[in-house]
Amino acid sequence: MKIIRIPFIVPIILMCLLGFISPTWADSDANKTYVQLLNEVFQTELVYPQGKGEVQIFLEGAYSEGDEGKGYHLPLVIEYGITDSWQLGLDWTLFQQHNPEDGHTGSGTGDLALTTKYAFMNMGGSDFHASLNFAVEFPIADIDKHLTEGFTVYEPSISLAKDFTGNNSQIFTQIGVGFVDRTREPTDPADKVTIHDEFFWSSGFFIPYNKEIIFSGEFSWVSDELEPEGHENLLYLTPGVFWSLPGHHWEFGLAVPIGLNDESDDWGILLALIYEFDTH
Repeated sequence: MKIIRIPFIVPIILMCLLGFISPTWADSDANKTYVQLLNEVFQTELVYPQGKGEVQIFLEGAYSEGDEGKGYHLPLVIEYGITDSWQLGLDWTLFQQHNPEDGHTGSGTGDLALTTKYAFMNMGGSDFHASLNFAVEFPIADIDKHLTEGFTVYEPSISLAKDFTGNNSQIFTQIGVGFVDRTREPTDPADKVTIHDEFFWSSGFFIPYNKEIIFSGEFSWVSDELEPEGHENLLYLTPGVFWSLPGHHWEFGLAVPIGLNDESDDWGILLALIYEFDTH
């Protein structure tokens, strides 16, 4: 399948233009009728943007285990609200370790991604929301330690959500693609791996148990089989729970992703710590 690639700066410029020429209602608190009980989930990019001047720090600990071995990851995500609808972010893996059944064990820092999101909340006065998302991942990790595959990845996606105001629950989905472009080569040609453009889709829900505890569930699918040479098809079910900690600036989350086919990891554990504050 032939895919025409566009320079990553083009979507970023479009996002910037949206941020500056957006209608007044998009940034008006008077039109903010939604109730945001949750900042993040584990496998899906929610529609919620950071408000103007807000900063969110998201630290996640991830462990996975499958037929091919075990892995540990510690990603850090920082997001900042440019307006009440448009945010910028940085995603960097502070530490990762791979313990494959066959092959090299490696540990160290991981790749870095720059992200942006523009959200359309309460569209037309309804309980429906949407956001346009874009990320660029740069392969800055040590390729000779097998900590990166050497590809720059461009990920446009769209997120959609529907609120149920009776109990403040929500259903949501995210659909996107990852376009890969090799920009680094390992020293040993035998270590060179091949990956393909991917399609990803994730859907789920969250529902509050009370003001402090919120349950979530997500189904996610990642596949490169839309390309003739593709061979990856990953399916996961991820139940989770979030606690709002005292002070209303902190959240803690726990989830267990479960692989639904032979190609996916068997299971894992995800821990999340979220801190949000206003710079104004």
